[in-house]
Amino acid sequence: MGHKINQKIHRKSLVRAIIKHGLPYNFVEYEKSREWIKYINPNVDMKCRNTNFLNVEKEYMEEMDKVKQNMSRFPYRICLTFDVWTIITFEGYICLTAHFVDNNWKFTRFLTFVE
Repeated sequence: MGHKINQKIHRKSLVRAIIKHGLPYNFVEYEKSREWIKYINPNVDMKCRNTNFLNVEKEYMEEMDKVKQNMSRFPYRICLTFDVWTIITFEGYICLTAHFVDNNWKFTRFLTFVE
């Protein structure tokens, strides 16, 4: 029998894997995926695709709130620019850059990449 796992950490890791690798939400319902996970640890609680969809939305909202909190600390204007491109393997990327002058009059740039 496998060790006791933290289901909250498991769900967050699963959501991040779905997002990072562009997995379909029903990945968790694939027969062989479930068989593999149960072999690794029978205590893993694999939720359905609908629950994973909601978990991905929740993760998105949590990350969006973090961005909003970070940006609300800047008392001045922020210039946002973005670039979108596709690499040879047809993977798409977005780069979002925020430019601003901080309280010490230092020009600052904040970059984030989304795959």
